[in-house]
Amino acid sequence: MESIIVAVLKQKLKFASTLKEAAKIPFKSANLLVVILIASVPLLCFLLYYETLLQETLSETFRVLEKSCTSLEKDWPFPLCLTRRVSKDLTYRLIRLGFLYLIPLHPLELLALIPSITTSSKVYTEESPSTLSELMRTIHNHKARTRGTIITSLLVLFLSISTLVGSFWLVTVCYVVIRGLRGSFMLWTVYRAACIGMLVMYIEATAIWNMSFVISVLEDCHGPKAIALATNMIKRDEQCLVPLMLVLFVCGSWCRLICLKSTCSHRFGVEFLCVCLLHLGNVIKLMACVVCFHNRKGRTPKEVDEKA
Repeated sequence: MESIIVAVLKQKLKFASTLKEAAKIPFKSANLLVVILIASVPLLCFLLYYETLLQETLSETFRVLEKSCTSLEKDWPFPLCLTRRVSKDLTYRLIRLGFLYLIPLHPLELLALIPSITTSSKVYTEESPSTLSELMRTIHNHKARTRGTIITSLLVLFLSISTLVGSFWLVTVCYVVIRGLRGSFMLWTVYRAACIGMLVMYIEATAIWNMSFVISVLEDCHGPKAIALATNMIKRDEQCLVPLMLVLFVCGSWCRLICLKSTCSHRFGVEFLCVCLLHLGNVIKLMACVVCFHNRKGRTPKEVDEKA
């Protein structure tokens, strides 16, 4: 029992120390703050439009699902009933959201996050250039790894979209089947436990994907090789990043729920605050990956090189 308590305390301390180090990085150099702000302006402007469209689509989707669930017992099979209730406007919005996420949003995220990761690594390892021009020259020198970083980001994008779509489809089908069969309390308990397990697996996969992106920016390693190295790091130091990913995921979901519940008069201000918080969470998340990457590499550099 005491060993379990000690292990839990160690995990909490390691998580807290990693978060503290990641949050301190932007305040160690004014040049880093300037780079992050300049790189984030185009992304924040587009995110404001994208989140507005996303909130409208989510509201309409929830209304369709609510109407369909109330008539579940009368209209069966449920998937056909749901298809009939989905309007052409909602279908067009969903398709447009997908294209906007793939083409403008993803490249803008790369343009905003790659300079932030490069400069954060220099600041954390105390190799920060003294002037902004020298810092921009350092970012320019990392352009040779841009191709590998794009390859890793595309692979991560494919894995994340496939996982989300597959998980949503599986959860929805199981929900429809259990409700249609009027499942017992025990069956609903098993369903909820399975959903929580899938969420934990997705959070762990998110930590691996973010770490692989950081590895591609900082090392000459990309694609499946970067994901394999990130998996090894996360499995060994799971208590560093997985809890942080879970906390940021909960905070992001909470922000979006607040936007959905906000009134029209305060919608713009709430969405702007939500966009800023979401981007700040992404920056902290990647800086935590930078901290874990350098700590792991500093402890056992030979082992990391062999795994790479």
